[in-house]
Amino acid sequence: MVRVNFTMWDLGRSGGARVVFEVGTRLAAKGHEITYTTLRGASASSWFCHSKCRIICVEDKIPIVKRSPQYLLNYALKRIYPQYMVDGTEALAKATPECDVNIATYFPTAYAVDRSGIGVPVYYIQAYEPFFFEDHYWRRMAEETYLLPLKPITVSTWLRDRLGEIYRNEPALCPNGVDRSVFYPRAKRKDRNEKKILCIGRRMVLKGLNDLIEAMTLLYRQRRDVRLVIVTPDKLNIPQTTFPTEIVRPETDDQLAELYSQSDIFASPSWYEGFPLPPLEAMSCGTPVVTTRIGAEDYAADGENALIVEPRKPEQMAAAILRILNDPNLRDKLVSNGIETAKKLTWDETANKVEAALFRMANGK
Repeated sequence: MVRVNFTMWDLGRSGGARVVFEVGTRLAAKGHEITYTTLRGASASSWFCHSKCRIICVEDKIPIVKRSPQYLLNYALKRIYPQYMVDGTEALAKATPECDVNIATYFPTAYAVDRSGIGVPVYYIQAYEPFFFEDHYWRRMAEETYLLPLKPITVSTWLRDRLGEIYRNEPALCPNGVDRSVFYPRAKRKDRNEKKILCIGRRMVLKGLNDLIEAMTLLYRQRRDVRLVIVTPDKLNIPQTTFPTEIVRPETDDQLAELYSQSDIFASPSWYEGFPLPPLEAMSCGTPVVTTRIGAEDYAADGENALIVEPRKPEQMAAAILRILNDPNLRDKLVSNGIETAKKLTWDETANKVEAALFRMANGK
């Protein structure tokens, strides 16, 4: 049994948090002691199963009168200030429980893990986070985490190779998976006259939503029966479009699986990802996928189980979507092969690889 602590910035619903929760719950089922230490967001923990895991929320330990102005200011201005980042990092480090392995999950938590001095320090790297920031200060803060004495685990081949240029030892590769008990083909909608193109939309520019909107504009000139359906937890400022657009906010994974299944195509326009879960979840639900390459190479093969386009090329995205809409045989091939691909990538296998990596690290290897 290994005592594992995942140090998290918050418990908000995101792809990165999902990976941590999927792995953590399976490690707990294997008999390991799992703790999530988070700066804030304990109330958000209802969206994942954690009955065998413990949650330590630093925010809960700070009196309201001491934390309200700082937290309200951060919420109102929608950004994290350096002083808040430092204070949060210190609070996380001091809240770290006794453990054998202490795992950072986001760049500010890497500093907390390093400074806590508790457990074998590990860094679960799911993206090249300097790409997230245009501001030089924050980009440098993210870059410098890779120089800390933390043992790296990563989720994709391209990320492992990029980080391998920084780390002396090659990071452990533990690709993500998909939960086939949730993400499986559901009943298709009866009215198929309108073609629904589904995507995950976020505010971050690098997620490529504006590129997809431009692609849909091009597509709409040739197909008047298309609608863009955007799944998002964010408040998006969508520009006026010439084509029908719908924003949805599913509350459960079951609802998300229904959306995948009832869509005609799933489109992923990100400029780069660590290992994107939505295209794989869509495949598992029997929905053909158009995706950009970076991050999806470990499971997406062009013309076999998906159509792959270059990032920031709306004309390529539009052409790929149109190709699937116009070619039922290609669509059926992508659907069949996508389901078979999803069957091979499971969270149980991910957890097995993470467990093996943690055993090696805990033993000094």
